[in-house]
Amino acid sequence: MSNVTPLLSSVTANAALRSLGGLATPRWRAAGISTSLMLSLLLSACGGGSGDNASEPPPPAPTPTSVPVPGTPNGAFDTIGTAEFSLRYGVERYDFVWSRSAPATHYELWEDPDGLGPLPEAQAGSAITGTRHTFEIKQLHQRVNATYRLRECNGTSCSFRATTLAPDALRAHFLFDRQGSSVLAPFNATAGTPVLVSADLKTLVIGAPDPVSTTTLPRPTPAVDDSAVHILVRSAVGVAWQPQARLQASNRRAPACNNAAQDYCHSSSFGAGLALSADGNTLAVSATGETSNARGVNGDQANTDSLAAGAVYVFARTGGSWSQQAYVKASNTPARNNTWCNLSYWATQPCDGQNFGASVALSADGSLLAVGATGDDSKSTGVNGDANDTLAVFAGAVHTYARTGSTWAPQAYLKASNTDAGDGFGTSVSLSADGSTLAVGAIFERSSATGVGGNQSDNAQSPFGAVYVFSQDRGSWSQQAYVKAPVNTVVGGTEPMSYFGGRTALSAHGDTLAVGSVRGMAFVYARAQNTWQAQAHMFPAGPNVIRFGEAVGVSADGNSVVTAAQDVGSEASAFTLYFFSRTGGTWSQ
Repeated sequence: MSNVTPLLSSVTANAALRSLGGLATPRWRAAGISTSLMLSLLLSACGGGSGDNASEPPPPAPTPTSVPVPGTPNGAFDTIGTAEFSLRYGVERYDFVWSRSAPATHYELWEDPDGLGPLPEAQAGSAITGTRHTFEIKQLHQRVNATYRLRECNGTSCSFRATTLAPDALRAHFLFDRQGSSVLAPFNATAGTPVLVSADLKTLVIGAPDPVSTTTLPRPTPAVDDSAVHILVRSAVGVAWQPQARLQASNRRAPACNNAAQDYCHSSSFGAGLALSADGNTLAVSATGETSNARGVNGDQANTDSLAAGAVYVFARTGGSWSQQAYVKASNTPARNNTWCNLSYWATQPCDGQNFGASVALSADGSLLAVGATGDDSKSTGVNGDANDTLAVFAGAVHTYARTGSTWAPQAYLKASNTDAGDGFGTSVSLSADGSTLAVGAIFERSSATGVGGNQSDNAQSPFGAVYVFSQDRGSWSQQAYVKAPVNTVVGGTEPMSYFGGRTALSAHGDTLAVGSVRGMAFVYARAQNTWQAQAHMFPAGPNVIRFGEAVGVSADGNSVVTAAQDVGSEASAFTLYFFSRTGGTWSQ
């Protein structure tokens, strides 16, 4: 795996702070940047502590230390302000500089952490005798709308200078450390490109599933599927990304086509789904279009009898070298599937595939893998039931695998407690850091229940969606909760809730769960003593926002949630990030 693609060196991205409805609203708007990259980067930054207690309040603002500002700081950017008080962007820091006043004996830096929000302005740190000060901003999400003023003091009184600085926190953070969004440019990344960053912010993974056109004739079909995953690394935050590896499937071949004329062809979609361990040394890559009928781990990769069965490839890094560690398939891959559909909303493509790899997740140490297979047709319910019947088409399933040393083996076959055809169980999967908690989304589930633990037998509604929470003890899994939206209509209207569970995210300890719904809402649930309850639901304040909740993320400590949305009329690649914080059990934006 040594075919390395060079990258461009540096370009900045289009990002700006905005407010909503005149209120100080922590949100970013950016164009041309992958939403998964933004969520991955920002939540890695604000994850902070160990996540041992999801109910703990956010950490206090860091106390900056007065240090000399180097003349040419590593990774510094442009300056804002005036001669009397200015700020230069550094990597995860602001470097403040001001002119000396003859009567002044010392200076004070004052911060309003949320601008027009409710938090009070306060002095940041102790008195400063010099004319320079470095302020670190590790808690990026808590500084989105912060403003700064300088107060000069003599022996008898203090007064503020006229200049107020309102910096763009994102410019000081890692995304703009040297390359900005240009790091994605060689890969034609869009807002939907699968991108992940390791917890230490030193490994970047970019999926590049090779698309084969289904709409344009004649369509050139490559001799070999060129889907790939690109690995970039850096030695520290603030240092430019460097390419490390280009990974491809061990059994890549020509795309599958519906006839000899190759009217419709589809690639393996290797790279469509990604999961990365915390240290960046274990990577799971899904390929939902892979066609082997192998079962389990490291089966026959050469077979092509099962269209869109799907596969997951696990790679491991030792030093700077990557190698494929496992070829993972479902335990019940169909022996044969050569069915193509011609439906208006699918065009022509394999339509009865198992879709193994529709979602993937890894535990923090990379030793537990969860894989969603939304096309699983078994009618079984619960854990380790009969996987081989075909009585519930598109019911969905999740398979888990455990690694011992460098050897992977199947662990469990998970189904919903109310399995039904068409539910799409496995649309999303999320694992807690230690792998003891698993959340599974089923966006087409049709119960009219609300909240946690409602009536699962009702199946007469539109596809509201559901989330199922499982817990394990030494490999023994059980369902812990059946989770629905607390409301069945979208807030502010009569439109029914739908596609709840399209995205799920868990805190490191697994006690905080965020769930997205593409109908315009996001939801937070909290666990205490193995009991889950709804804690908050979130929605945009303005009417011109769409796709709110289509992507969600949770910080490691569970006290911050971020979701993405799109403004009506904006370009397709433009999106807005909304931040929410919890203090005790209360959430605020």
